[in-house]
Amino acid sequence: MERRRVHVIRPGDYLTKLADRYQFDPETVWTHERNAGLRADRDDMDLLAPGDLVVVPDHLPETYDLQVGAENEYVVELRRVTVRTRFIVNDEPLAGEPFTIAEGIADCPAFETDGDGYAEFTVNTQVRDLPVFFPGKNLTYQLQIGYLDPATTPSGLRSRLLGLGYYAEVPLTQTKLGKTELRALALTRALAAFQDAEGLAITGEADAATIARLTEVFGS
Repeated sequence: MERRRVHVIRPGDYLTKLADRYQFDPETVWTHERNAGLRADRDDMDLLAPGDLVVVPDHLPETYDLQVGAENEYVVELRRVTVRTRFIVNDEPLAGEPFTIAEGIADCPAFETDGDGYAEFTVNTQVRDLPVFFPGKNLTYQLQIGYLDPATTPSGLRSRLLGLGYYAEVPLTQTKLGKTELRALALTRALAAFQDAEGLAITGEADAATIARLTEVFGS
């Protein structure tokens, strides 16, 4: 009988990263029949939400021979993932803006944003923080790799709308509402503003058309 274990996704987890940590093939785990429910909820194996459950079939770990009294050297090749993000300042994209990143952290095809403010990086799965510096603006952005939740979750919606300049917290001076209700109100307002800007039906709700457009505009 095949043995299995269940991994609970935590902030910063994504399947390709877990594959390097626990030495399994991410595609095999993603397409496993026991993960059909997860695939139904998530479109991308590298965009999971905290609390998601991933079934990982157990496997025998790879063994290595050690030479006693000598140095033993092993090389581990880490998988790489592509990150695409958009930079915005004062509701305007940083279009065609040169930037720098620390040497050795990430590979980048062009150290300049495109006409819409997007930039693309390739990093290994052990990279969590990626500082991006724009010398012309004297601005530094601290990117956290793997911490963006799916666009179908409230946290994922908030992150994308905040990044695009639509989301703002409602002041706590509105004492008739609790913190949870205030955050829900802020999200509704942000969704309505995004829908208005994109020519969508203004409902303030995360319908399929809104999520699809938000994902396209944000870049993921």
